[in-house]
Amino acid sequence: MSGSVFKSSEVADRLRPFMQKWIDEKFSTQANIEDQGAGFAIILYDTANKKERYYSFTEAGLAGALAADASGDMILLPPGTLTLTAGITVSAGVGLIGAGGDRKTILQSSGDIGQFVILSSASIIDNVYVNNSTANNAAARYAIYANNGIVLRCRAQCINAGAGKATGIYLLGTSAMAKESHGIGTNNGGGAGVGIYLLNGPYAYDCIGEGSTTGFEIQQAV
Repeated sequence: MSGSVFKSSEVADRLRPFMQKWIDEKFSTQANIEDQGAGFAIILYDTANKKERYYSFTEAGLAGALAADASGDMILLPPGTLTLTAGITVSAGVGLIGAGGDRKTILQSSGDIGQFVILSSASIIDNVYVNNSTANNAAARYAIYANNGIVLRCRAQCINAGAGKATGIYLLGTSAMAKESHGIGTNNGGGAGVGIYLLNGPYAYDCIGEGSTTGFEIQQAV
């Protein structure tokens, strides 16, 4: 029996209907939580044990969900804006899923953060607005830094008031991919601003790159 090989974009397309069904069901749960006066919560779906864990929609709550996840799990973020004072890392094989549609999920930086949202290998961020708009440094700054991770339907903006490069979406490695996403990089300190930066063979499909220097930058390490 011969096996099949799919590109990461094809895998994402195949997963999307199942992910959307799960998300819609969870938002029904979210509505029940809100009706009970508990407010919106972060939901961690544990695929191994087929159970859900709930965390507050706070910086500490998101940190708790990220610390408890394992490969194959999904973290569902509710609508609203969550301000973070430090960058976060999505573990390998974990999905970080925003509300989508008119129900925007926004991760907003506070203070100077180098790599605001880091994606590990095979991790996914979907339907999240990521704003690393408070950077001020001579070193490079990023909104989403995807090290062989996948960025779907996101808007990622980086603004650096220092001289360091500002990059909206940074894609590193042949398994990294962005699809239907918008990367914005603005530098107000004399450095470069890049919307989407691709290094060492990643892919960008149906994306918008917008930068104070260039929308897209592509490089191959030698």
